[in-house]
Amino acid sequence: MLILNALFHILHLSIILSSLTLFLFDNLIILHLCLQGVILFSWLVIGPIINKPGVCLLTEAHKKLGLSQQGEQPHSYIVYLIKKLGYKGNDYKKIDIITFVVFGLCTVFSLTRFVLEI
Repeated sequence: MLILNALFHILHLSIILSSLTLFLFDNLIILHLCLQGVILFSWLVIGPIINKPGVCLLTEAHKKLGLSQQGEQPHSYIVYLIKKLGYKGNDYKKIDIITFVVFGLCTVFSLTRFVLEI
């Protein structure tokens, strides 16, 4: 289980870092847009279907397998991550808004680069 837990952490971090950076590379913009589309689909389509808008499928799978982050079941992986980085608050709505704004900005930058070919 320890290896599976570590794999989920690696996948989460890879997705987050890819979402934040792939649009910077000309040959990876299409891959970035596909990743953003999958994330958006999870948040806005699958989430409401299972009555959890904004859900991350990877986080849900992590929870369903009984794997927790150090005994916790955090609101989201981003919450878990920023708490590990020292955040002491519990304002999950604020974190969700910031996450969505950063995601949106990265997506807009990627779309702009793709459409304008810059």
